[in-house]
Amino acid sequence: MRLPDFIIIGAAKLGTTTLYNYLSLHPQICMSPVRETEFFAKDEKYIKGLEWYGSFFSNASPHQVCGEKSVTYTIVSKFPEAVPRIAQVLPNVKLIYIMRHPVDKAYAFYGQPIKNDQCKKIN
Repeated sequence: MRLPDFIIIGAAKLGTTTLYNYLSLHPQICMSPVRETEFFAKDEKYIKGLEWYGSFFSNASPHQVCGEKSVTYTIVSKFPEAVPRIAQVLPNVKLIYIMRHPVDKAYAFYGQPIKNDQCKKIN
């Protein structure tokens, strides 16, 4: 059973989805087809077990490294079990934490509702 070699973590509007999309295109990387598995954070997903979680990486070739992206793993106040679960199940996993200048992040948060409204007007 394959499990991820790395996990992309961070917060909203930091570029985690963009990185996920770019890495999904790389031939030597198998990204989970579910962008936010939230396996280690949410009890209802964690109880499904490692076989369920491993199924997200079942299409990986032997030469590929596997990865997933779940920003919920960094919300320790809401999901305190995520970090200990990751450490227990994947002790050698690499964590990719994306950071962004706070002002740029604020602009991205501000612009999202405007962008969503514009998309609704077009459709």
